[in-house]
Amino acid sequence: MSSNQKLTIPVTSEINLDFTSILNAMNLSKVNQILSPTYSRIEKNKEEHISNSIKSKVLANASILLEEIANELTEELLIDIKKYNVPYNQKSCVIKLSEDIECYKNLIEQADLYYVEWDYSIYDPVGLEQEIETKISEARKAYQEQNRNYYNSVL
Repeated sequence: MSSNQKLTIPVTSEINLDFTSILNAMNLSKVNQILSPTYSRIEKNKEEHISNSIKSKVLANASILLEEIANELTEELLIDIKKYNVPYNQKSCVIKLSEDIECYKNLIEQADLYYVEWDYSIYDPVGLEQEIETKISEARKAYQEQNRNYYNSVL
């Protein structure tokens, strides 16, 4: 380029701040080849930083939410433990206690279905299950006896 010649940059109607587009418009391919990878790395790092920032915020919110859910479940579990007098100590597994209480609640539903009289404040799932089986057996015997009486009367 001589001292009389001036560098002209093509003017567009829109302002485009994209670094690569500016370099292309200036027709500086060598500079573009050198700087484009650096610019790409900067953009990638910026995206990763934003992505990591978002991930950390989501994880923080998720952990807060999980903690609230765990506290709520623990409170419900303690209410059920007191309601049914479930034996436990500080080292008891929360999951095991939860499963035991769910099983006991299912037994209570079955007991209500078969009209079993039981003091539910006494935690005895084995005894309750035996009482349910006794009621089922009695109901089966009564049904068989009723059928036998019917067929004896018809014949």
